[in-house]
Amino acid sequence: MFGSVTPDTGGMNSDNTKVFVVDDSQVVRERLVNMLTEIDGVSVVGQAECPVGAIDGIVSTSPDVVVLDIHLHEGSGIDVMRGLRSRSGGIVFIVLTNFPGSQYRKAYLEAGANYFLDKLNEFKKVAEIISSLASTRGTEPNGSAAGNRS
Repeated sequence: MFGSVTPDTGGMNSDNTKVFVVDDSQVVRERLVNMLTEIDGVSVVGQAECPVGAIDGIVSTSPDVVVLDIHLHEGSGIDVMRGLRSRSGGIVFIVLTNFPGSQYRKAYLEAGANYFLDKLNEFKKVAEIISSLASTRGTEPNGSAAGNRS
């Protein structure tokens, strides 16, 4: 089912940085979840493969960070960001894609992405960014991050 959301609240601590993973590939989602659950202070609170499931899951779990692919089942990452525009408050959006072209980078950064990363060359950077966010959580107002906007 493309609209499904997989919540994951096992071992979640209320002080943890909550992450929601959105990617159309189950293999990629599993790889991200496995990588992120190894980080102290981080909990993966859910995952989805389509915009509707992502928006519903993000609204219901209130994550601090969303790792988001560009191409999704039945839509795109931009659909997710637009659908959350009025409700995304302090969410940090990390776009992780196989399509790192400048036109996508520009569109996603203009839509509010904090980071725009290439899956092929920067996959592990997701963990570095989230680890940094988790370690500074509570020390910066609204958990703000500068981001890889270049």
